This record gives sequence, structure tokens and C-alpha cells, in this order.
Amino acid sequence: AFSSAFSGALIAVNNHEFYAGTLSKGIVHVNLTTGAIKNYTPDNMNNPFEDNYIRAMEADAKGNFWLGTENGIYIFNPQTKQFTNYIQPIYERPTELNDKSVYSLFFSRDDIMWVGTYFGGVNFTNLKYPGFKKILPSENSTGLKGKALSQITGLSANELLIATEDAGLAVYNTNSGAFKHFMHTNSAHSISSNNV
Repeated sequence: AFSSAFSGALIAVNNHEFYAGTLSKGIVHVNLTTGAIKNYTPDNMNNPFEDNYIRAMEADAKGNFWLGTENGIYIFNPQTKQFTNYIQPIYERPTELNDKSVYSLFFSRDDIMWVGTYFGGVNFTNLKYPGFKKILPSENSTGLKGKALSQITGLSANELLIATEDAGLAVYNTNSGAFKHFMHTNSAHSISSNNV
């Protein structure tokens, strides 16, 4: 029997198999037909709690699973059952993750993995080219507001919806780089809270 709470992060493989993230034991593969449950955790964990708390999961075009943890990103290959880790380096480098707490992942049709972090804004990488770029939180009215990103998802081919825990919602146009913000105000027509 498996004894860990699920985090809510899921990837369906087909109509009878899925992978689920957990709060303390990495990911589990569940086969609904056979009832088999198999647990997978990284072998070389730096911090077992941070590495095994799976906050987000997203599949890329190659079928690898990107796992957002409190200690960076793990990429799990479901064929080989191997993990690769991308963490925030001790000394910040321009092409590395700038925050180790990864709260959301979204893979867009143009082979870009979008990474929502807790205090580092949006990190993103085109899977055809190594390295991460960043959209940092800004006080500028046209930039990203909010440091704690809770969710990223696609709205259209060139728009992302970004939910924050401290600055409401933002729509980001990937072509122009422009943001449109939706924040709580005293107006009856605003969103109900800036913690989305």
C-alpha cells in the first residue's frame, strides 16, 4: 500500500494509467487496470523533503515529465525511469533557474517550458536550445506584477494566463512581451482577491 498524500499534480499516460505527484514521496505510477502502484524518487537527493514534494508536473514534446519541487526542477524520463535535476545555482548565472521553488509548469506548442517560481517570476526555456530566460517581477506598470506565481496556463497560441499569490492575474502576450493585469480593487468589477 502507498502511504503519502497526493499533491494534486497529475499526468495521464492513457485511459488506464497516470502519474501523480506526492507531498513527500516523489511521483507514483498508477495502473488502474492491474491496480499496480510504483513509486519513483530521485536517487541523488540533496534534500529529501524539498526534492520529493512535487508541486507541479508537465509533459514535454519528448514525453519527459517536468516536476516542479521546492528544490528546482526534476525531469523524469518514464521510459528509462531516470531523473535529471535543474536547481538554482549558488551563484546566479543568467541561463540558470533563478529560484529553487517551482510552483507551476506549462509546456506551450512552440516547445517552450514556462516555469512559475515562488519569488523569481517566470523562467522559460526553449527545449531546442539550452538555458533559461526570465521575466522578473517589476514595479513598472507594463511588467510582471507579483513575485509568487501559483499557476501558468495557455489562453491562446500567443497568450499565457499567469496567476499570482500577491498581484492577481496577468495575461502575457508572448509575441509582444506586453502584460495586461487584473487585480483586486474596490470596484465591483474587479477580481475578488490578489491571491489567485
